[in-house]
Amino acid sequence: MVLEKIRYLGYKMNGGKITIEGNVGHLIGYKMVKGSIVVKGSTGNWLGAKMKGGSIEVFGNAGNFVGAKLLGEKPGKGMKDGTIIIHGNAGSYIGLGMKGGTIIIENNAGNMVGGYMVGGLILVQGSCGDFIGARMSGGRIVACNKIGGVLPSFYIDSIVGEIRARGRVFKKPFALFIGDILSSGRGTLAIALEENKTILQPFLKLVEEVKIP
Repeated sequence: MVLEKIRYLGYKMNGGKITIEGNVGHLIGYKMVKGSIVVKGSTGNWLGAKMKGGSIEVFGNAGNFVGAKLLGEKPGKGMKDGTIIIHGNAGSYIGLGMKGGTIIIENNAGNMVGGYMVGGLILVQGSCGDFIGARMSGGRIVACNKIGGVLPSFYIDSIVGEIRARGRVFKKPFALFIGDILSSGRGTLAIALEENKTILQPFLKLVEEVKIP
């Protein structure tokens, strides 16, 4: 059965489990509250958008706006709770306006990861594009590989030797940033140091007695 054009599977889901054998369309798990969705393929855009609980696991790739709010809505109207795990790649605007919950991307993500984020956790184990954390006011983003750049509206706080996120441990140096100050933000942005030496160099000069490995 071809499911790529099927949308809204798991809309307002309140329990149970859905397993999708193959690829599927947009808005999977939209506004879901409880239960579990497993996709043994890839999904379209708006995966887990505005979800309030439950879990979604995708063994392929996902499109844009994972766990996000809808366009035009205020920050905090996105994902509020629950867990989304993507074993492949994801598109841009991951966690746009999210308020809580966890998004884990085991490969790469596009631009503006965590834009307008209010709370929750986004973990990207691969590379990220540009504008990571733009206008975030809270929450936590962990970028474990190369990123496109750090916005000047973030300030560096410290260097740590490892990061722990949802039971996953990354034993390598990370630079910790606070921001986005354009939104009076107190969000935390952790960026892998070794993989981003060039773009982090101007920030590292602001941290006393920092030595790049």
